[in-house]
This record gives sequence, C-alpha cells and structure tokens, in this order.
Amino acid sequence: MGTVVEPVDNHVFGLEVFGLDRHRIFDQNNYVSFTEPNGIVDEGLTLFRDDISTVSYNATFNYKWTMDTLNSKLQFFADYALQQHERDNLAESR
Repeated sequence: MGTVVEPVDNHVFGLEVFGLDRHRIFDQNNYVSFTEPNGIVDEGLTLFRDDISTVSYNATFNYKWTMDTLNSKLQFFADYALQQHERDNLAESR
C-alpha cells in the first residue's frame, strides 16, 4: 500500500509499506509396514511435522522539494526492510 501527497506547493511526500506475517504447520502421520514374501516383518507409524514462520516488512519514504523556477530539486529516500524466517522439522518412526 502506498501514497504520494503534495501538501504544500513544490513539496512532495511519498510512503509505501508492505507487511507479511505468516505461520504454517504441516502434519503428516502414516502407517507403515515392512514385508517379505513370508509376511510382515515390522510395522508402525511415521510422524512428520513441519513448522514454518515468516515475517517480512518493507517501507520506503521519499521527499522531493522543487526549489526554484529552474526546476532544481532536492530528493531524499529512506528504506527499511526486515525479514525473519524460522523452520522446525520433526520426523520420527514408532
């Protein structure tokens, strides 16, 4: 989301921001059996869990001043960015 405004003649301000905060969990449980021609050798459960967390924020600010009739300009830009990503996996058999 962003906006640009000119509240006073020759002074322009702009701001743009983006944000994402997401958490996802994936669980999978399965039954497993190991067999040979004579029958089942072993059997049990497999468990898998994937836990993902993502945080991302970005912001940009800009300012422009048109100083005179010759169209001389002074501009400033400022950026901020944050990104964090965490992931945990668990896999086990019983």
